[in-house]
Amino acid sequence: MEIVNVYVDIFNGTYQLFNQIDGHTFFNDFFNCLIKLFYRNNFFLIEIISLSLAIWIHSIGRHLFTIHIIDKFVKNEIIHEKYRKRFIRFGWNFIMIMLSVAISWKFNTDTGCLKNLSLLWSDYNKIDESLPFIYIAGILIHISYYLYSSYALIYHDERDKDLIVFLIHHMIVIIIATTSYMVGKTYLTSAVGFLLELNELIVSLKILLKLQLQFIKNNVNQIRLLLLSILAIFWFQNRLFIYPYIVLESLQFLQQSCGQSEWNSIYIFIYFLYFFIFTINFHWTWIIINATFRTFQNGLTNIEDDREIVAEGENENFRFHQNVYKQQ
Repeated sequence: MEIVNVYVDIFNGTYQLFNQIDGHTFFNDFFNCLIKLFYRNNFFLIEIISLSLAIWIHSIGRHLFTIHIIDKFVKNEIIHEKYRKRFIRFGWNFIMIMLSVAISWKFNTDTGCLKNLSLLWSDYNKIDESLPFIYIAGILIHISYYLYSSYALIYHDERDKDLIVFLIHHMIVIIIATTSYMVGKTYLTSAVGFLLELNELIVSLKILLKLQLQFIKNNVNQIRLLLLSILAIFWFQNRLFIYPYIVLESLQFLQQSCGQSEWNSIYIFIYFLYFFIFTINFHWTWIIINATFRTFQNGLTNIEDDREIVAEGENENFRFHQNVYKQQ
C-alpha cells in the first residue's frame, strides 16, 4: 500500500505548496526570470533557428513518409483508403517517438537517473553549465515533434473525441521541455520523457490492426488482446507507479530548497505542469479500464479506442466548412 501513501503525499504536498505561493509575487518573479534568461542567452536565437529547422525537417520527413510509404501501401491495397490519415499520423508518431525514446534511454543509461531518483534534481541551479549534445538533440526532436503534431491534429489529422485533451497535453509537454531547457533541467526531463513516451509507442502500434494482411486478419483478436495487455502493463507501471515517485521526489526537493535559487519560480512552475500530467493520467487510465471492461463484456471485436470514434457527420461537417472557407 506504499503507492497509496505516495498519492496522498503528492496531493497534500501540492496543496500546501500552492497555499504558500502568493500569486502576484510568484508571476512577477516568474516573468522576471524569463526575461533574465532571454538576456543571458542572447534571446535563444540559435535555439529558435535550430528549432525552426527541426520543424521544417519534421514536416518534410512526414511528407516523404506519406508519399513513399503510406500512399504506396494504399495503392497496393495493404492499407484501406479510409485509414490513410490514421496510418500517416500513428506511423510517423511511432518513428519520431522511437527516436526520442532511444535518445532519452541513452541519456538515462549514462546518468543513472531512473535507478537513483535523487539524481533528478542534482543539476539544480547549474543554469550556466553547458548541456550534453545528446540532450540538446533529444530536446529538439521532442519539441519539434509536439509542435508539428499539434498543428497536424488541428489541420490534417482526423479529429478524435478528446482532441482538446490531446492539444492541452501537447502544449504542456512543449512548455515543460522549453522551460526545462532554459534552466538546464536535463535529468528530470529525460527521465520523465522516457517513461511517458514508452506508452505512446505501444499506442501507435494499434494502427497495425488495420493492415490488410492475411496474418493480421486471421489473428486480429489475439493481436488486439496482446497489445492491450502490453499497454496496460507498461501504463500502470510507468504512469501510475514510477511516475508518481518522480513527482513526489520533485515535490519534496522543492519544499526543502524553496527560496534558495533565483530561478525558484520556474522550478515550481515546471513542477505544477508535471503534477497536471499526473492528473491527466487518470483520464487516460479510465479509457484503458473501459476498453478492458468492454473486452470481457462484449468480446475482443469491440475493443476500439473511444478517442478515435468520431461521427461521420462531424467529419463531413468539418470538411464541408473547410471547403466553404476555401471557396470564400
